[in-house]
Amino acid sequence: MYRTLALLVFVLTLAAPELASAQASVSSQAQLDRYIELFRTDLRTGKVELYDESLGLSPEDSAAFWPLYREYDYRQSLLGNKSVELLKEYTDKYATLNDDDAYDIMQRSFDNREDLVDLRREYFKKMSRAIGAKDAGRFFQVERVITGMLDLKVSSGLPLMK
Repeated sequence: MYRTLALLVFVLTLAAPELASAQASVSSQAQLDRYIELFRTDLRTGKVELYDESLGLSPEDSAAFWPLYREYDYRQSLLGNKSVELLKEYTDKYATLNDDDAYDIMQRSFDNREDLVDLRREYFKKMSRAIGAKDAGRFFQVERVITGMLDLKVSSGLPLMK
């Protein structure tokens, strides 16, 4: 488990700062989108390995958990798409950002965070029924560590509003 976590941290350490500044380093929107998708694919692969090792589920619980995880991951990726779009918009408008733009971006960011909390709450209930509250709680503990590290890396690479 620690090897997988270390690998995931390494990927985040190398790739996340570039995610925040990728727009300046690629020549087209298509390249940026491709870069972001590759990063997200690598992250998903590392997460699955980490969850598998961290949870140590029985075959029966695995059969119940992984379909729920795939649903959760898909729905979370839709919220991730919104976050990526907000990052792109922020970097596009950074030099000319006005109060209205800042207000709009922040409100949508708050809404997206609330949607993520609602999604986690919904899937904690589903997973608790399927595999028990302790295993579901352990999943969301690991999930929070991963997303917390990613959030820190991305936000530390973004310039403050001026």
